[in-house]
Amino acid sequence: MHVGPHSAGAVPGPVCYGNGGTAATLTDANVTLGYLAQDRLPSGPRLDAAKARNAISAGIASALGLPLEEAAYGAYLVGCAGIARAVRAVTIERGRDPRDFTLIAFGGNGPLFAAEMARTLEIGTVLVPPAPGVFSAVGLLDAELEHHFVRTLNASLAELNEADVESAFEALTDEARGLMRDIALPGSIAPSMPNMSANLLS
Repeated sequence: MHVGPHSAGAVPGPVCYGNGGTAATLTDANVTLGYLAQDRLPSGPRLDAAKARNAISAGIASALGLPLEEAAYGAYLVGCAGIARAVRAVTIERGRDPRDFTLIAFGGNGPLFAAEMARTLEIGTVLVPPAPGVFSAVGLLDAELEHHFVRTLNASLAELNEADVESAFEALTDEARGLMRDIALPGSIAPSMPNMSANLLS
């Protein structure tokens, strides 16, 4: 069994949306398992549980010779394994122990996978924020505007001098000032950039 990398997207979406989708998705598996039910969705798309079960049955259960619920749960676990790999990439592979952290479950379906993820990674605390489906969007709207400027000096330290570094800083300063003028946010004034210099260590 394999999940992804292709997605049914919003259109046509999972089979349970009834918009013409034919390939079984993780959403269809969650509907089949009862993790995602129509009575839990006060608004949004109508979920057709019968279509979800038929898609999982035809596309997975029959092909693998498994009972319907076992096939759906297998798809769910495969999806969880993929998410867990992504978490390991930013924790264990960077020398951090995931057990020391809180798992924040956000996104439209994030909380559906949180408990299994926590079990897999031995994380003791799961936090589901209010309105997890728009958590990232709210964070983006609340975040301060930020830009990063980078300039590479491709030379050995023995060949670099202070003038080279100061010239690079001046170019970055000009680039930042130009961007501030181009953005022209209402009511904003391009700030004066601090004088920047560098001292090279021997």
